[in-house]
Amino acid sequence: MESGFLRARCARGCSRRPPEARWRALCHERAVFVAAFLSLTVMFWPDMIPCSLTVADVASPEASLWFLFYGAIIVLPVIAVCTIGVYRVFRGKIGKPNDIVVRTCGR
Repeated sequence: MESGFLRARCARGCSRRPPEARWRALCHERAVFVAAFLSLTVMFWPDMIPCSLTVADVASPEASLWFLFYGAIIVLPVIAVCTIGVYRVFRGKIGKPNDIVVRTCGR
């Protein structure tokens, strides 16, 4: 199931970019990394440290998790709004690399 999802995700991500080999390589690298991480997760589940600690044993207290959850609900939209604002301020201010004029002394 994961490999079909990863293939579809990489194909969609690569289709928006120029069809160069470096983008395909990047997508394949990401897919291999995610597959390796998922394999490790499945292999160790439910033990975080084999034969000693389970996921429930190493989890933070529920109050801490809720604090982080609500903090993320407040902070992440603020970061998104700031990023959109900065993008709108600087949109169109930078030209293409070929538009840069190089001036030399004496000419």
